Amino acid sequence: MYAMDFDYYVLELESVDGPLRVEVQFEAESFRFIIADGYDRYIYEAVDLTPENVFLLAYVLSKYIERILSEEEIRALLR
Repeated sequence: MYAMDFDYYVLELESVDGPLRVEVQFEAESFRFIIADGYDRYIYEAVDLTPENVFLLAYVLSKYIERILSEEEIRALLR
């Protein structure tokens, strides 16, 4: 992962089909994901940047890595 600037991050991941780039763009009160697979880019609608949405995103990611974070751990990450 590297930061393009303070509100634009790029994660370079490996998928079963090869390299995949996930870009996360933070705006004034929202964030959006852009998934790039080769020359194809899939832009997803902006999501409100609320504590609840960020909490849910952290929860989903913790399930994906097969380690469920407790509510206290997630809140500590958000500080």
